[in-house]
Amino acid sequence: MVIPIVVVVLVVVYWPKKALLEPGKTVITPFKFVVMADIHNDNEELNKALRQASARGGQAGLVIMAGDLTINGSRKELDEIKKTLDESQVKYLVVPGNHDVIKKQFVGVFGKSYQTVVKDNLKLILIDNSYWGGLGEEQKKWIEVESQGCNVIVCVAIMHMPLEHGITKHVMGENSEKGTEEAGWLHQLLVSNGVKSVYAGHLHYSDVYTIDGLETNLVGAISRDRNNQAPKMVEAEFDGKEIVNRVVEVE
Repeated sequence: MVIPIVVVVLVVVYWPKKALLEPGKTVITPFKFVVMADIHNDNEELNKALRQASARGGQAGLVIMAGDLTINGSRKELDEIKKTLDESQVKYLVVPGNHDVIKKQFVGVFGKSYQTVVKDNLKLILIDNSYWGGLGEEQKKWIEVESQGCNVIVCVAIMHMPLEHGITKHVMGENSEKGTEEAGWLHQLLVSNGVKSVYAGHLHYSDVYTIDGLETNLVGAISRDRNNQAPKMVEAEFDGKEIVNRVVEVE
């Protein structure tokens, strides 16, 4: 009888931990991402922000640049920003802002201007709303597909221009009737498909507001120029159920 008892003890002690989990349960590791916007060629301040993003509570899982990396969108400006990002050794993704598409160089430096990232049951939908004339039919169809099922998992959208604001009209579609219509279409689509919130830049200040069921997190600006606040970014941490946002001042 001694041998069977020993075997049982060894099985209990050394059996893989996952086997002790309840059926259907999934272990989700907390995931941190940082959203920055409106660098406008301020590589010095960007360097500070990237170092800080890596240092706060361990390295961020991902840094997302939400547009207006440059002033004129030239290849030289974009290359310099990319060099700063690459040398920081952080994992990063980029969507363009209205200042980054003037010379149509963005895709040549950073690749596709919109994409999706999935981490466990969190989906980040990176949208390119930088062009004054609208989203384009190909991207609209892509957004329709990618935003499906967001009532089951947690989804957020990240873009340069906010879709709306209670006071200013300096939002998506500010110079285009079609752009305004598409901003309304996108808002409705995100809400109806269960997307929880939007992260955006463009307005150069930090704020949070909810309009017609969609929360918008303005992440502030990294650039020190044309900035009524100190340079800021948003640090977001996902615990498997919800996202906690923290506004972080660049030091």
